Amino acid sequence: MEVAAALVQTLASGSPSIFVMSRLNVAKKFQSMDELFKGRHFEREVIVLCVRWYLRFKLSLRDLVEMMAERSLALAHTTIMRWVQRFVPEFEKRWNRFARKAG
Repeated sequence: MEVAAALVQTLASGSPSIFVMSRLNVAKKFQSMDELFKGRHFEREVIVLCVRWYLRFKLSLRDLVEMMAERSLALAHTTIMRWVQRFVPEFEKRWNRFARKAG
């Protein structure tokens, strides 16, 4: 209810205040894991594994395709590229909750 009130206040005033914007950002919820991977052809673990390896190690998309072929999975490199584009922003949101400042 507070979020709705903040949104109405923002729309009525024309220029959102910092307080209102911070309240709206706090109210954002993460998609559930089921919703995030809904309608995907491959299993969640395969998608997460490919995206994680792509980000963590200096592997090309074609290297990942070759590695998945060793696991009896037929993928195209463009499929992994689409996964990276789709899931990295969501993963970063989730990972940043646990990140600590360096130094």
